[in-house]
Amino acid sequence: MITLGNSLRNPSGDGRITYATSSTAPLYLRSVTIDKFDGDTWAPDDREASRRVGPGRMAPDYALPSELARQLTVIDTGQFTSPYLPAPYAPTAVNGLSGRWSWDPTTLSLRGEDTTTRNQQYTVYSALPTLTSAELSQDNARPTSISQDFIQLPSNVPDIVRNTAKTVTSGANGNYAKAMAIQNYLRSTQFTYSLQAPVQGGYDGNGMSVLADFLNQKSGYCVHFASAMAVMARLEGIPSRIAVGYAPGHSTGTTVAVAGQEPLPEYEVDARDAHAWPELYFEGYGWVAFEPTPSRGVVPPYASEPAAAGAPTTNLHDENLTPGSATPQPSTSAVPHLAGPGVGSGKGTDSWTFLYVAAVVLLLAALTASPRLIRTGIRARRLKPARTGKARSGAAGGLAPPADGPVLAWAELQDLATDYGVPPVSSETPRHFAARLRGSAALGGPTAAAAPSGTADDAGQLAVVSLTGEFERQRYGPPAASAADSPAPRIAAVRSALRRNASWFTAFRADWFPPSLMSRWFQVVSSPFRWRRRG
Repeated sequence: MITLGNSLRNPSGDGRITYATSSTAPLYLRSVTIDKFDGDTWAPDDREASRRVGPGRMAPDYALPSELARQLTVIDTGQFTSPYLPAPYAPTAVNGLSGRWSWDPTTLSLRGEDTTTRNQQYTVYSALPTLTSAELSQDNARPTSISQDFIQLPSNVPDIVRNTAKTVTSGANGNYAKAMAIQNYLRSTQFTYSLQAPVQGGYDGNGMSVLADFLNQKSGYCVHFASAMAVMARLEGIPSRIAVGYAPGHSTGTTVAVAGQEPLPEYEVDARDAHAWPELYFEGYGWVAFEPTPSRGVVPPYASEPAAAGAPTTNLHDENLTPGSATPQPSTSAVPHLAGPGVGSGKGTDSWTFLYVAAVVLLLAALTASPRLIRTGIRARRLKPARTGKARSGAAGGLAPPADGPVLAWAELQDLATDYGVPPVSSETPRHFAARLRGSAALGGPTAAAAPSGTADDAGQLAVVSLTGEFERQRYGPPAASAADSPAPRIAAVRSALRRNASWFTAFRADWFPPSLMSRWFQVVSSPFRWRRRG
C-alpha cells in the first residue's frame, strides 16, 4: 500500500505483465487484499492456518449464485517479481505455475511458498456472478456467512471519517444505496486525483490519520479513495476490504492462441497501472468491486448511476479503454437537418449529388489507405528508439533501443512473416518459427543457403537469426549487459528479402491490406457475433 504510490510516480513503467483474456468486460488483476484496518500500516492477512496448497481447484468459503459468468485468462508475468500472484477475481483454478503455491479460501489470493511470480506463464479460470443494481439493492440484511473481521474497526477512527460517513449515507436505504452514496461522493467534483498532493501534504501512505488528512484535503490517489470507501462502508455495517493489483490494461495490438479457444486479444499492465479498489460483501453475491477513484479504472455497470435523458450511458475513462468497453455511437437525432438553397426544393440537386459522390470517393480512398497507414504506424512505434537521460558525450539526450526492444522487434518480425504468407503457429517455439521462416520460399527458401554471401536474401536470413537470438535472451535468459543495436535495419533487411521473393499480388496485399492487421480487425468485428451465438 505504501509503495503503490511510488510505483504510480515511476515513469519507467517497470514490471510489465501481459495477459490475454476471453472476458468481454474490463479486467482487473488482483494480487492481495487488505482487511485489517488497525495500526499505522495496513498489510495483507495471509491466514496461515486456513491456507490450502495447490491452486488446481479453488472455491471460496462463502456462497455465490448458481449462475456464473466464466472466463479464461492467460498471464505472462515477465520480470515482475512478487510473492503474490496477479489473477482476475474470482479464480476457480490456476494451471501452468512452476513452484509451490498456496491460496486463501477467504480471499482467494495466491502466494508462492518456495517461488515468486518472476517468469511465470499460467492460465487462470475464473467465475463471477453477473450483477445488476436491482439485484444488489435487495440485500439489506447484515451478512452472516463471512467472518465478522470484515466489519471490525479500531477505536481510533477520526471524527471526520465517522461524521463524513454518516452525512454521506443519510437518506440512503440499504447496503447498496449506501455504497453508491459513498462512491458517488468520492467521485464528485469535491475531490481531485493527485499523486503529488499526499507527498506535499505529508499523508502519503495509509492508516486512520492519513485517511483523516485525505478527507480534509480532498486530494489523493487510489489508495486514499479505496481506503476511505472501505472504512466508511464498515462504519455503516457493510463488510469491506481493499484489493491491491492492477487496473484494466492497454491493448498490445496482438492476439494469443489458446488451445480450444478463438485467438484472445492481448493486454499489458506495468507499475503505472498499479491500483487499489474497495470490495464490499453482499449476501448471496460475494465480494463486489466498486471504483471510487476518479479518472482511474472503470466503473462497473452495476455501480453506475442511471444516465439522465439524452446523456451518454457509458462511464469509462480515457486512461483505460479496455476489452468490452462501450463506444458511444452517433444518434440519428443528432444528424443536422440540411437546409439552404436548393435543399428540399429540387434546385441544386446536381450540386448536392456531386458533393455526395465526392464524399463517398474520398471515404473509399481513406478506407483503402488506412490499413497501410496503420500498419506503417505500428512498425514505426515498435522500432522507435527510446531517449536516454544523457548522451555519452554530454548533457544532450541520447537514443537507445527500448528495454523491451527485442520483444517489440519479434512482434514485428512475426507480423511481417504473416503479411507475406508465413504466419506463426501457436505450438512452435521462437526458434522453430525462425527456422520455418528461413526455410520458406518467402525468404528465399533452401536456395538462400547456396546464394553468394552478401546478397539481400542472405542479409534477411542473418537478420532473422539475430532477432531470434535477442528475443530468446530477453524472454528466457538473464538481462543483457548492454543495450543491443537497433533492430530497425535488420527488420528492413527481412522486409526487403520478403518483397524480393514475393509475387506482385502478395507484395500488394502486404502493403495495402496486410493480413496481420486485417485478421485483427476481422476478429474485433466478428467477436460480438461469436459471443452472441455462444449465449
